[in-house]
Amino acid sequence: MVLNRLQKQFEARFSYPSKLIENEKVTITIDSTSLVRNLNSIESQTALIFQEIGVNNFILKTTQTQQQFSICGYIFDAKNRLPITDVTIAPLKRTKNYTSQTNGYFELFNLKNTTRIKFQRLGYKTLVLSVSEFKKNCKEIFLTEKAITLNEVTIQNYLTTGFTKNKDGSINVKPRKTQILPGLIEADVLQSAQLIPGIQSPDETATGLNIRGSTPDQNLIVFDGIKIYHYDHFFGMLSAFNTNIIDDVVIFKNASPSKYRSHLSGVIDIRTDTTIPKKIKGGVGINMIYTNAFLKIPVSKKLGIQMSARRSFSDALKTITFDSYSDYVFQNTKITDQNAVFDTEQSKKNNTYYFEDYTLSGLFKLSPKSELKFSSIYSNNNLNFKSQFKEINQFTIDQLTIENLGLNINYTTNWTEKFKSKLSASFSSYDFSYSGEELLDAFFSYETVKKNKTNDTNLSLDVDYKFNKNHSIMTGYDLIINDISYTIGRLSDVIFDDDYTLESLNSKNYTHSLFNEYRFKNKQFSIHTGLRTTYFSTLKTIYFQPNLNANLSINNNLSVQLSLEKTNQFVSQIVEFETQNFGLENQVWALSNSSEIPVLENKQASVSAIFKKHDWYIDVAAYIKQSNGITSLTKGFNREVADFSTGKSETKGFELMVKKELNNFSTLVSYALTDNTFQFKDLNSGADFQGNFDIRQYLTIVQTFKLNDLEFSAGWRFKTPRPYTPALGLIGDNADNIQINYGDINSARLDNYNRFDVSSSYKFKISKTLESTIGVSLLNVFNKSNNISRYHRIILDIDSASFKLRELNKFSIARTLNMSFQLKF
Repeated sequence: MVLNRLQKQFEARFSYPSKLIENEKVTITIDSTSLVRNLNSIESQTALIFQEIGVNNFILKTTQTQQQFSICGYIFDAKNRLPITDVTIAPLKRTKNYTSQTNGYFELFNLKNTTRIKFQRLGYKTLVLSVSEFKKNCKEIFLTEKAITLNEVTIQNYLTTGFTKNKDGSINVKPRKTQILPGLIEADVLQSAQLIPGIQSPDETATGLNIRGSTPDQNLIVFDGIKIYHYDHFFGMLSAFNTNIIDDVVIFKNASPSKYRSHLSGVIDIRTDTTIPKKIKGGVGINMIYTNAFLKIPVSKKLGIQMSARRSFSDALKTITFDSYSDYVFQNTKITDQNAVFDTEQSKKNNTYYFEDYTLSGLFKLSPKSELKFSSIYSNNNLNFKSQFKEINQFTIDQLTIENLGLNINYTTNWTEKFKSKLSASFSSYDFSYSGEELLDAFFSYETVKKNKTNDTNLSLDVDYKFNKNHSIMTGYDLIINDISYTIGRLSDVIFDDDYTLESLNSKNYTHSLFNEYRFKNKQFSIHTGLRTTYFSTLKTIYFQPNLNANLSINNNLSVQLSLEKTNQFVSQIVEFETQNFGLENQVWALSNSSEIPVLENKQASVSAIFKKHDWYIDVAAYIKQSNGITSLTKGFNREVADFSTGKSETKGFELMVKKELNNFSTLVSYALTDNTFQFKDLNSGADFQGNFDIRQYLTIVQTFKLNDLEFSAGWRFKTPRPYTPALGLIGDNADNIQINYGDINSARLDNYNRFDVSSSYKFKISKTLESTIGVSLLNVFNKSNNISRYHRIILDIDSASFKLRELNKFSIARTLNMSFQLKF
């Protein structure tokens, strides 16, 4: 019997008097994917009607009783043809609403032919359809994007799906909605940002972001309001943020709002979900580096929690992908460098490394006008390296642990439609610990120790008031308490080798800030201007940090923008030279003071224009940045010279983005031209010289293709040579006076860089509620060997008992395969 088969297959229940169906006959092929299709087929051949009274629970009636219909469909974006999830589907004159699934699918029961159904989702135009417009087969419904009131958004799908360019100059990224990008099998917040013109990673890492010539530590990265001091895994190859729980990322290259704390360069604001899930959602996944999982739970209508976890398995199983990452990361470090002197047969090595990160957040709707949100994040990187050299009976042990913990709680109240406030408190802790031990023939021992700790406490209150649809203001207060310490030391039992210890002083500071902002916008013009006034207690000095962003729409196709800002940074990283033999993480966070580490200052101005027409998008920008308070300790121009000097830098640049969409294809061209110079009174005879990251030209070309659930992406990157300081030879003849004779700083350049990457993914349904994604990526398809940095070191040649100059080159990652498998429900 057909109904019995449907009951078993779909766990459905049908209630009816036996006489109702005794004369009914149907010819049907059971559709295993949709109960609605089967019921529609029965209704089309009989006088029966299925009335749903519960989940998969039906009462059978005849058409003489009441003519009712069951419908189903798929909802897609009208432009990119991608399925839209969480669309609210509301039959009019009914109290119950429904939502579309991950693949855009929905089904409704017991509808009259005249019932009208409303389809709603934020960012799309509302669509109303009548049941009579649905046929027997599931209908395809296409929603079109809605123009935002006051014209706040400049470009939707700016670089690719999930990217939005706003009129205030910021770029929004929705990681879970972005199409697959070249070389990536899963979305990565910081790697995705590198498609934006002016944001690059000279060393190929995910987190080594240089925004318009600045160094990574000069960027402000926050996670749900938490300042993040360490945001990478695998020494920069992966970011420490699980995209499964990230809702939105806001990126500023210039003129960020005054509410953001001290920084010299860009802002990357990462935000988790701000809504309570309607049902339990989750997923698990694995690739050739790590496993991950996430879960979102609606505890009640007013309370929702979400959590995520990720951990590498390299300490238990090493894959070809891990080996390729390791070969790149550990170049010219103690971990791989030892075999340059001792061959494999003479030495034994054991390298254990793993990373992990966890997040937990909760959202509590206290009332229709107020909510309380809690967020937390924890990440850990752990390396343990042991080596033994039989020839000279030498043992070494290197242990490195990097931990980052962040907590935030905020209380938001919408007092009226015009007035709202937000009170928040956050805490961020960074703990770096390295120890290197060396024992030679059981007689001589050396121990190098490096510790760096930061505790960052932040209390903030801001209020926002809208006078009308055009004018609004925001004002607030920040208290930031920084407690930073570092210890660098070397202990030895060798009589002629003195012990030393370097510790930071005056490591605690109270920063008080008042911030204000005025905003005006209409259909053609918008302006955001603000001022952040900061008192830095260590120096007993007040700093003023203004910003301005103005945007003018010339017509529907063309707009122009002006951005200005002045910023200061009070906590930055400096280079330390004592652990350089280890070769990893040779920087420490330090607080500005009145002597060696001045407060950094940056001034930036930029003009840009955006043109859009017929699926063509063109974005051009020109800028100039001037920074003061830069020290040689923050740059490390010569790896073996730790002389202190203070100077300034200037960066000028031009950026271009061109994008064209055609059916299922999208082509993106991103180009940047940069000139980055430094001037130090005590370096290079006071003459200008090129910065470490003065890569004059970047060019990225990305081609994406999507057909239903199959995605493919290919990308080619080209960079002109990076500068380096040449070594002319050695000066001196013994261990006390031997040193490298350097040429002019950054006066030589390496070779051009180019790399081609591809990625692909495919989504498919395992069941009605379970979706799977398979991904594969290939980095450096043509296995191009690119030299990305060069420096020099003095080594002792054992055979000749003499010092020699050694050239150390770091090359790009070799051809690397990665694969992933994800399950989501």
